Amino acid sequence: MRDIDFDTIETDELLDLARRQVDAWTRAVLELAPPDDARVDAHCHIGIDSDGSRIDEDQLLAQLDRADIHHATVTALHQPSGYVAENARIREVAAASDGRLHALHRCDPNAPDPAADARAGLAAGAIGLKWHPRAEQFGMRDEVATVTAAVADEAGVPILIHAGRGMQQLGEGVIELARTHRDATFLLAHAAISDIAWIVEESRDLPNVVFDTSWWRPTDVAVLLATCEPERILHGSDPPYGTAPMGLQVTARLARACGWGDDAMAALLGGTARRVFGLGDPAAAITGHAPHMPIEVPAFRRASELLAAALHVEFGQGESAEVFDLAIAALDVPPSHELHDAANTLQGVIAAGRALFDRDGEGHHSPDEESFMAMPVTRRAGVELLICTLTHLSTPALPTTAIDRVG
Repeated sequence: MRDIDFDTIETDELLDLARRQVDAWTRAVLELAPPDDARVDAHCHIGIDSDGSRIDEDQLLAQLDRADIHHATVTALHQPSGYVAENARIREVAAASDGRLHALHRCDPNAPDPAADARAGLAAGAIGLKWHPRAEQFGMRDEVATVTAAVADEAGVPILIHAGRGMQQLGEGVIELARTHRDATFLLAHAAISDIAWIVEESRDLPNVVFDTSWWRPTDVAVLLATCEPERILHGSDPPYGTAPMGLQVTARLARACGWGDDAMAALLGGTARRVFGLGDPAAAITGHAPHMPIEVPAFRRASELLAAALHVEFGQGESAEVFDLAIAALDVPPSHELHDAANTLQGVIAAGRALFDRDGEGHHSPDEESFMAMPVTRRAGVELLICTLTHLSTPALPTTAIDRVG
């Protein structure tokens, strides 16, 4: 493919080439997975989101077919006007899918009685609940969370929780709810990137706290796969924001690279989801599981970091605030961690660098607009600080000196 002149190729041909490459990679990754006629995608949507993103049931089923996925849970996208009609439509679509799609009831903090609304959704055929605390602007200690968690506990069903981009940390509230509501399962989506640095370890005594892999950054997903037991991870892809083939590749290829064996892979790609959602036979007991982070090749690691940076710009139109937040949260390691003090120092340094960027424009510009020194003083200081921070992050075996106060 390197020899193709992408500046002259016709658009239709380019699209076909991309699809064939993805499909070839999907077939290859399926060979890494044990045979299974009940693979499950635990995180899918149908409908039109408030940002204009959309996917209908036929498009979703076509994606699932490309990825050889047999079952998927589906839930509504963001509807600022409420979810009564959309939740009902999702249940109707699921009921007409010959058992392939299974509805989750999206909880609405603006419903007159969120608990009654959740009970009605479950009674009408939903197999679990969905919380989106970013879109609906609520926390884990707010009424909609506490009362619908109690409903999930009564019914013994899972709650799929957005724990991805745009989120403040919510893990402490989830753990409190999980300890109180042992018969509800709290499924943290998007590899729990809001809290991944600490929550896997802190929830090991809570089998009702589980995670899905519906996220695009391989490093984040690899951290989850390398630190969490297979009985607590479900495969997910998040259409329309991901695709089923892409999601399968991220999950399955990374799991194999992290040393997952056939039994663990079978749990990841279906068995754990079947248990959590009550969709059939759960995974068999898994023994001898000893995951690890993927082996790194320096040139590939460097390319992946650069590509991730480019994708962040494309996804966020250049907005860096949430990437700074994720970088700080990534260092929120438990006190028992051997580099806890260094991580704490670096969190403050990153916060200070971000604050300098936020003050961009308060310094002077030099006439030479092309040079580093032409940047505003605040931005130049932020760049210098964060490049030094990246150096510390790349050399964790060496000590990190803390000043009295940063940030």
